Amino acid sequence: MAALAGVDRSYMGHIERGEKNITLTKIYQISDALEIEVADLFPRSQEKS
Repeated sequence: MAALAGVDRSYMGHIERGEKNITLTKIYQISDALEIEVADLFPRSQEKS
């Protein structure tokens, strides 16, 4: 995954564990590697009725 996204393997581990802040550039690289939209990486809020 890290190689596909062009991100160092250890840096990716830090991101996954929430130990590092991530830049927008890296977010786009990861979403491209996963072939998903950036918005899909973030949880959507649940609207209360």
